[in-house]
Amino acid sequence: QNEDMLYSQDDIPDSEFLRQLQRFESIQQERRSNRGVSRSINLYPPGRIVHLVKTGQSKNCLHGVAGCITCGLSNAGFEYTAIRKENDDFNEIEISPTLWTDHFPNRVCMEIEKVAKSFGIDT
Repeated sequence: QNEDMLYSQDDIPDSEFLRQLQRFESIQQERRSNRGVSRSINLYPPGRIVHLVKTGQSKNCLHGVAGCITCGLSNAGFEYTAIRKENDDFNEIEISPTLWTDHFPNRVCMEIEKVAKSFGIDT
């Protein structure tokens, strides 16, 4: 389907956008060559990491309905397991359908409380 919507590499017509893109790529290449040896900076989250991994799903959501559309989009009803991870395990970001809702503070807090309770820690 992309073939129907995109020009082939050899048939791209001249346009203002194409000229701007070529200029941008030229500037980026010049910057890379001015820096010398190609380099990348590894960025890692600080501290000790306990990663909450989705390991299952409850049969019913918070609304008591199996396969609820609302909870399917908000990730309520998932079961998580806490595992220790190394900082360099997070050198990529994986985009998932529930990335944003997985990391909402209220969701993270609720899951951390569940993990604490599973270890007998009173929250």
